[in-house]
Amino acid sequence: MERQNRGAARPEMQRLEELEERTRALDEALAYADKLAYEVRHREERDARLAQGRGDAGLDEAVDESFPASDASSPARSAADGVGQTERELNAVLDDALDDTFPASDTPAILIPRSEE
Repeated sequence: MERQNRGAARPEMQRLEELEERTRALDEALAYADKLAYEVRHREERDARLAQGRGDAGLDEAVDESFPASDASSPARSAADGVGQTERELNAVLDDALDDTFPASDTPAILIPRSEE
């Protein structure tokens, strides 16, 4: 009797193992599908932000043509202009400091060590 139970248990165990394997495969497929969906959403959001930024730049050009320069432009362009202005100011300060410490008339001295033999 015990042999019959063991014999019947083997196909059941194989069936359970098969079902577990299929469950793992389905879980992996669902995880991959979720990852793809996330990437698609992320890409769409990024593209929308880029399109909005390009739209702001186009509006800025139209505004520059129709209004005086004292009018503010879009936040995207203002931020880029602010970074460029800050870099130019920093470079000007550094240039002034270099001019003060190394005037053009003074050439740097190059000292070569000499051995005393």
